[in-house]
Amino acid sequence: MALRVSYDPNSSGFNPSKVPGFNGFNSDAVSIQRDGHARMHIISNPTTREQIIAIRGTDPNIRDWSYNGKTLPVPDRVFPTGNVHLGLRQKVDSFWADPNVRAQIDNSLKNGYKITLTGHSQGGGNALLMAARIDEYARSQGLKANLNVITFEGMRAGDEQFARELTRRIPNITRVEQTRDIVPKLPPGFWAAGSRVQVNCRSNPIACHTGDTVWNNYVEGRFPANQGDGLNYDTPITGN
Repeated sequence: MALRVSYDPNSSGFNPSKVPGFNGFNSDAVSIQRDGHARMHIISNPTTREQIIAIRGTDPNIRDWSYNGKTLPVPDRVFPTGNVHLGLRQKVDSFWADPNVRAQIDNSLKNGYKITLTGHSQGGGNALLMAARIDEYARSQGLKANLNVITFEGMRAGDEQFARELTRRIPNITRVEQTRDIVPKLPPGFWAAGSRVQVNCRSNPIACHTGDTVWNNYVEGRFPANQGDGLNYDTPITGN
């Protein structure tokens, strides 16, 4: 739900306490994109020591789409292994430099919170790279990060070395991907981290990529009767 709210242009005042399933969560920090859209929500529950970092996908403007096309593999500024997608690195740089974001992450790490990162499309790739940075940053501070990542139709964030090391460090990475959607296979030559849950989607490729289709099929389980539960569980990381 936090991820879906990130797509609402009026969601900067998101109050999770009013959303079913988020009792006890507070809206601690919101990173705002220049066009006024909420790019990231960070919400936490101090009682259960949980934090959710939700990152939305591409904004419908040329500037944001340009990040998707910056596929040059480059070293990350924090995570030491492999190369990552240049455009995603630039987006995550802006999140990482936000003092409010860093303050929330610091608090969660020092207090042993379980941190769940999630994102759709471009946001899925950003969530993977953010998780990599949080893990490396925690290690540099002598802390252990309790991380969980679930992406929806997410872009691939890095090369084989990056994907393998990230999966080794963070075993709880799940990629929810619908059949016929090509975005989770992009960019060519990059590798997917974690394990895949494949959702059978019989719509056109564009419809299979949209957040509402993912939500209907995976989260709410509204599959056609002849599809069973619609889910296939795949092996871990792959370059295919």
